[in-house]
Amino acid sequence: MTETSGVVALIPARAGSKRLPNKNMYPFHGKPLAAWTLELARGLFFDRIVVSTDDEPLRTLASPDPAFTVRGRPAKLGNDTATILDVIRHVADEQALREEDVVVLLQVTAPLRVASDVTEALRLFEAHGRRRTVVSVSESTYPPALLWRIGADGGLESFLPQQGPAVTRKQDHGSTYFWNDVVLVDSVANFRRPGRNLFSDNPVPLVIPRERGVAIDYPVQMTMAQALFPPRDERLSQ
Repeated sequence: MTETSGVVALIPARAGSKRLPNKNMYPFHGKPLAAWTLELARGLFFDRIVVSTDDEPLRTLASPDPAFTVRGRPAKLGNDTATILDVIRHVADEQALREEDVVVLLQVTAPLRVASDVTEALRLFEAHGRRRTVVSVSESTYPPALLWRIGADGGLESFLPQQGPAVTRKQDHGSTYFWNDVVLVDSVANFRRPGRNLFSDNPVPLVIPRERGVAIDYPVQMTMAQALFPPRDERLSQ
């Protein structure tokens, strides 16, 4: 980063998960799920770590630690329609972040991330001139052309009829990637640009191994993440 910019970690965690109740504080290898992200952020060299939450147990967990700036949310950012981009912009305004400051988004739903995932994302952001969003992704296990949906008549219809499922062998389809909640990096100025979505139009991918790219939204993903812990940084074994 430049000498004039700050690097701010943002940890957003909304209360009231319906698919996995009490997700932020769900027990994960001896600690609340959110604690793994908090501890990883504390161990990195951020100028500020902001925890944006309306979850009182999480506030109680994080507030005693001076490393964290724990902030509540207005009601409009605590419902199911609020977006992460809305939260980023709210935090940028509330914390008076500068346009050149860099926000590193760390979701508590990705407990298998390792520190080098974050530092590599920052390196990529700098390598691309701080112009393009860096988004962590993992390779999908199933080609989109082989996905189905249930039609109005109750039968299966191809989700992408223009692409398949004429070719049914999975290995004959090209690789696709999904956002895995591990890390996302961009400048405050870029996040504030009108009309963009969270990822922007031409993001830079940071490819994370599937074994660390489990994003927890459902109980089955919690089970998967529990089984894959502790995470392994493949770069360290090369």
